[in-house]
Amino acid sequence: MPTVNASTECPLSDRQQAHNVMLYGLTWGMIYLAAPVLYIGLTQASLLQQLGYNEFTCNLPGSIYLWFSPTAVIIAWMFPYVRLLKRVVAIGYLVSSAMAGLVFVGLLLPAPHLALMAVLVHAAVVSGTNGTCVAFTWEILSRAMSARRRGYAFALSTGPGASMAVIGSLASQWLLTREWTTSFGFRLNFALLYLGVVPLMLIAAQCSARLHVPQPETEISRQPFIATIFGGFCEFI
Repeated sequence: MPTVNASTECPLSDRQQAHNVMLYGLTWGMIYLAAPVLYIGLTQASLLQQLGYNEFTCNLPGSIYLWFSPTAVIIAWMFPYVRLLKRVVAIGYLVSSAMAGLVFVGLLLPAPHLALMAVLVHAAVVSGTNGTCVAFTWEILSRAMSARRRGYAFALSTGPGASMAVIGSLASQWLLTREWTTSFGFRLNFALLYLGVVPLMLIAAQCSARLHVPQPETEISRQPFIATIFGGFCEFI
């Protein structure tokens, strides 16, 4: 039997908290590897430019990403329950994986407008999943690790984990500059880039589902929408 941590900060054992630290670091490693696709902006604009769209359309993915960022707030209001924290995060990464697969398929179809729609839908959905997964993961960290363990988790994610961003960037640059002897041309380069994100997000989903999260004796209830979303703002001003 694992020994229970004597600290009152977290009811989980040291072994369980260390397990959470490793899973958190691995999750962020996958996110950083997928950054060229998950961080909406340059990659999508370059893709649409090569598809022949004007500057307004090329900037749409980045704009849509910002427009849909409040989605995370609404999802947090809809699912405030501790028992659903892991499930919401895991589903978020699964949806991100599915959306990357959607763009992969759209780029291999002959109609450019289908690729455009896939890219725009991906930007909108990923805006919601990114924000939601980050917010819910922070809530998990506050419940599933002591302050000292959270320091280790942040050091792991922003140190070795962040180095994955460099690898992801170099890999994307190498992939996007490859020349293929196929009729797909540059579309295949971008399609393979999106395809690479699919397994990364599946790993992130699996890591999130395996986190240890202590459950409260009494579950909180959902509060009224207006009071929850706008109440804090009114108190601030």
